Amino acid sequence: DWRWGLFGHEHDDRMQRAKQLLDELEPYLEQGFEYRDLPNNLRQQIQTELSEFFASAMSWPSFKQLSRLLLSKEWILRQLLSVKNWGAYMHCLRAYIDQGYDFRQAIENCETPIDILVGMKSDMYPATGQLRMADLNERCSVLPFTKSGHTPLIDQPFKLTRELHRFATA
Repeated sequence: DWRWGLFGHEHDDRMQRAKQLLDELEPYLEQGFEYRDLPNNLRQQIQTELSEFFASAMSWPSFKQLSRLLLSKEWILRQLLSVKNWGAYMHCLRAYIDQGYDFRQAIENCETPIDILVGMKSDMYPATGQLRMADLNERCSVLPFTKSGHTPLIDQPFKLTRELHRFATA
C-alpha cells in the first residue's frame, strides 16, 4: 500500500526483472562460479541492472548517462566494482526482493529523534515517500537536499558535510 518505495512507480517492473535475473543466476551462485565463467548474456544482464541501479542514484542527467555508459562496459565495470564478489551484489538484490524493507513501523515506534535526509530529486527513493515518512513520528525532522538525488555526497557534498557535523556534535 506504499507507492513511494524503492524506484517508485518503476518498482514492480524493476523487481520483476531483478527476480528473473536472480532465478537464472541461482545455479551459478550455488556452485560458486567466478564472474568470468558466467555466460555472456547473464554477465550483460548483471551489468545492465547495476548500471541502471547506480544511474537511479544520480540526479544529474549527465551522471546518469555516465553511470549507464561506464557500468555497461565490462572492462570498466571490473575496474570500478569488485566482480570477484558478484554473488554479494546478487544477495543484496535478493534481499531487496525478499525482505521488503518496510521501516514505517520502526519509525513510528522510535523514541529517539530522527533526521530524514531527503534527496528531492531521487529516482531511487521518491521524495514524496521520504517526506511522508516524517509524518509517522513527531520526533522526525526533514532535511531536504533540493539539488540532490539519492547521493548527496556527490550532488551536495558541502551541505551533507555540514549536516553530518551538526549531527555528530549534537
